[in-house]
Amino acid sequence: YLAQCGCYVPATSADIPMVSRIVARIGAGDMPSLGVSSFMAEMMQTATLIRGARSDVLCLVDELGRGTCTYDGLAIAWAVAVTLAQSKATTLFATHFHELSQLSEIDLSSRSTNYCQEMS
Repeated sequence: YLAQCGCYVPATSADIPMVSRIVARIGAGDMPSLGVSSFMAEMMQTATLIRGARSDVLCLVDELGRGTCTYDGLAIAWAVAVTLAQSKATTLFATHFHELSQLSEIDLSSRSTNYCQEMS
């Protein structure tokens, strides 16, 4: 994907699939003048991302579900991760919900892999 953007790819070789677009749900902001809370803004951005997810799209999701309580946030993140897996979109899903690592054990009819980076 770096090569598609014209960036240097730090590798001696690479098999790079083509994507039609890159969609992202990163960060949270509110629009109080429009009556939109940070949670509502996050849900609107996520809905747009899901509508655009398909096999030729790269989806980037960062810290989904942080604007609410733990169990609600986990439920939202889980549902979105499953929906994106079923859409066959290539997805990078960064999260603090370690429970989502269990998705790689569930048959989603897709390639689901869990990568963990512990910070100290």
